[in-house]
Amino acid sequence: MRGVLEIRLAAALDIKNAAEQEKQEKEGLHARHLLNKKRSWKKLSKNQSFYSKRLKKIPSCESSLWIMVGLLIPYM
Repeated sequence: MRGVLEIRLAAALDIKNAAEQEKQEKEGLHARHLLNKKRSWKKLSKNQSFYSKRLKKIPSCESSLWIMVGLLIPYM
């Protein structure tokens, strides 16, 4: 009887360890995803600021259109 319980305990511990490892991997993936998203937002903000300054220097409809196209192309 004791041997059966020890085997069950070992199996339960293996399952628990595997679940903890999977949880840590998912948390790591989530953290990397958030970091990449944050970098994308910073890049978008930087580009928006750059193009806004250019737009102020060259106020015309045609240049505005090209600036908006330039903002969208990297994210397509």
